[in-house]
Order: sequence, then structure tokens, then C-alpha cells
Amino acid sequence: MFRRFPSLFCYNIEENLEPKFDYFVVEMGREMKELNVFPQYFSFSLENRIKPRHMMCVEKGVCLSLPVMLKSHESRFRDRLEVCCSSSMPVRQSPFWYCTKFDHNVT
Repeated sequence: MFRRFPSLFCYNIEENLEPKFDYFVVEMGREMKELNVFPQYFSFSLENRIKPRHMMCVEKGVCLSLPVMLKSHESRFRDRLEVCCSSSMPVRQSPFWYCTKFDHNVT
């Protein structure tokens, strides 16, 4: 993770890394491999970006990859969430093809 995102060395453990990691594991129920792929997760605000977007996904019953959920601007995120909720199951190449609720053997 530190090789992929060296800025992590500058983050405070108690005030930044630990609360975000706890939320990631306990509330979001995600796997560590996602953080290895997208360590930039720790650069986003827990209160202003991570929690609100995660809650919107939970309310809609959608599970997005971390980059799709966090990197886009608010309007783009909401548009993607709406498209995901109002369409059929996404194809493998889609940024919405993440959720473990889907059978990944289907294309």
C-alpha cells in the first residue's frame, strides 16, 4: 500500500488511518485486498465523503468499488448510483461490476 501511495507515511495513525480502517472493516465489511489496490481511500474525508457515499450505496443496495464510490464528483457519483439502480446487471467491463452480491461467473 505504501509503495502505491507513499503519502500514507504522512498520515496520523490515530486521527486518520485507524478510524478509516475501522470503518472500512466494521461498517463497510470490505476486504483488505481492496485497500491494497486503492490505498488512496485514506486520503478521503471519513465524515464528508466516505460515510455519506457508503450510506447512499447501502440505501440503494449497491456495492461499488472504492474508486468508483470515492473519486468522482458528487453529481457524477449520484448519476452513476442512479444508473446502477435503474439498469440490469452490469457487464464485466463496467465500473459497477464490483459488488459481491452478483454472480461473477455471469457476463
